[in-house]
Parts: sequence; C-alpha cells; structure tokens
Amino acid sequence: MGNSCNTPETLVSMMDAGMNILRFNMANDDLKTHEENYDKFDEAKKKKPEKNIAVLVDCKGPEIVTGMNRDNKVIEIQQGQSLKIVIDVTMDGDNQKINCSYKELPNSVNVGSQIFIDDGGLVCEVIEV
Repeated sequence: MGNSCNTPETLVSMMDAGMNILRFNMANDDLKTHEENYDKFDEAKKKKPEKNIAVLVDCKGPEIVTGMNRDNKVIEIQQGQSLKIVIDVTMDGDNQKINCSYKELPNSVNVGSQIFIDDGGLVCEVIEV
C-alpha cells in the first residue's frame, strides 16, 4: 500500500475491482505511516464487510552491504563472468572479488542459489561455497 492508493475511497474501488490482498512493504515508509495506512484500510473495509481481504506484511530482510573497492573506484562486472564474494571486510574489492558484511553468507547459500546485489540490478548464481 503506497501513496497512489492510500485513501479509503481508492481502497474501496480496488476492493470492488477484485483486490483480495493488501501488501504492506515494510522496506518503505516508517511504522507510523504503515499504521496510518492500515487505519485507512480498516475504514475502507468497514464499507465492504462482505469482502475478504488478506493483509500481507512484507518484512524487510537484513541489510547486507559490500565493502570498499580498491582505490575507491567503481567496478564493472560483465555478464557471465565469475565474481568471488568474500566475508573479509578488510579486503578491497575489484571486478573479480568483492566483500560483504554478512558473515553468515557461506552458511546461507547453496550451489545454485541466487544472490541479488543492488536491489536485483546484479544477479549472481552461486557455483561454489
């Protein structure tokens, strides 16, 4: 639920159009805004008590950051190339190897898993752990 649909009137229209689930993305906005939006949903729901609408709270996962690159330079990753991701935050990254802050990464992935970097702008497939 975001700015384009956060009025009771819009929510009622969405219910009439067939909406059956309302998603709150906790990565966006603060808790107070989500509470206010839920109150607006509750108000709309009272106008359509016959509608069954589920509420999905999409919780944000851990923020995992990559470390510094060698000489603070931007690196370019080519499609299909290998990229090693390590958990040694003292290492400077380059276009062959980067570090990340998530110490449990090796225990959290398997061969074939995907790792999304930069909100999915770069997708890596795990080929070795």
